[in-house]
Amino acid sequence: MRTDDQAEALTREGGLPVTLGEELEACQPAGVLAEIEAKHGRPCPRIVLLPGNVVPWQLFQLIIRDDARAMFTPLFEALTASYDRDGRAGLIRRVLGTLNDSEVHGIMHPEPKR
Repeated sequence: MRTDDQAEALTREGGLPVTLGEELEACQPAGVLAEIEAKHGRPCPRIVLLPGNVVPWQLFQLIIRDDARAMFTPLFEALTASYDRDGRAGLIRRVLGTLNDSEVHGIMHPEPKR
């Protein structure tokens, strides 16, 4: 792990303590990891979200899944109960901005192979 925040996030997520500087076993073959690094500039496909991105990511996951979309409103209400009107509006703008991003759209709706 390169930062304390990354180590802390993995510890919370996985339930096992992860320390700064610890080398974790690769989750993908070396060739796949090399492609990810070449494309994204980081050697790992994993992205540890900053705390401010967790709620938008959770809501985004509900919006893109047909079988979970009905849970969006109750979860939105629960997760944003302490937000003011501007905070809620900003959150919705972030989620919609992600949905409308051309790279995200390309991943979600790839061109058919001919």
